[in-house]
Amino acid sequence: MAIPTEEFFKGLHQRRIAELPPDVTGTLRFDLATEAGMDRWFVTFREQNVWASREGEREADCVVSADRRAFDRMITGETQPAAAVLRNEISSWGRLPLFIHFLRLVPGPPNARHPRAMVNAERRQQ
Repeated sequence: MAIPTEEFFKGLHQRRIAELPPDVTGTLRFDLATEAGMDRWFVTFREQNVWASREGEREADCVVSADRRAFDRMITGETQPAAAVLRNEISSWGRLPLFIHFLRLVPGPPNARHPRAMVNAERRQQ
């Protein structure tokens, strides 16, 4: 069985994200609690590029802590990130704008549509 969080982070490896402001630079560390211990990932932003890895122990500008099952729900779109933060399922500290930029990479709920697409579909039906 595939682990959504692992697939998500592996999909981020050396991607260019045009929607990110070019001055976003820094590293996030994700500490995800599992039954077997701690699952740790690092995500680095630099010049609209993003890298994800598990390598090494290093300093991070922002640390995100969560239970991996809660993080899986966020990554698959089952839980909205803001709701998970408000329920204390996910917490972060350090340079919080990095976490906000990271959330741009998280997919929305399954079957979600862009509001413009919904309006255009309604107009076509009229």
